[in-house]
Amino acid sequence: MEKVSNKKEILKKVYSEGGKNYQSKNDEFLILTKTRKTIEYINNIIENYPKKYINLISRIENTCFDLLEVIHYYIVNFSNNTYRKKYLKEYIVKISILDDLIGISYNNKLITSKKLKSVSNYIIELRKMCYGLIKNEKE
Repeated sequence: MEKVSNKKEILKKVYSEGGKNYQSKNDEFLILTKTRKTIEYINNIIENYPKKYINLISRIENTCFDLLEVIHYYIVNFSNNTYRKKYLKEYIVKISILDDLIGISYNNKLITSKKLKSVSNYIIELRKMCYGLIKNEKE
């Protein structure tokens, strides 16, 4: 692996790694942008949950923000391969927890099947992107 001298070069390498273009239009890391959009969508949904599900609401919110935190750790530790893999695996765990929490919401009839499908599509997309990054890390 070649040495990279500044943050701009690191981000440029991240964007083009693995033959896939992970750069969005506004020059941010695409998985970070998609995570933010997913969180915004989920936050709009959970605003309508009844107050008696405050613990579920809190857990979903905390998991969403944990996703953001883990991706930022991944970006900051780009030069350390061991930490990158660790944070990507942690991201997958958080996505799985979020997926389960949304499933619990559906089982309690807090969201419709249409919203469940929509959130699931966001989560599947994030999971695929993360597995793609892990695959690139191993090479």
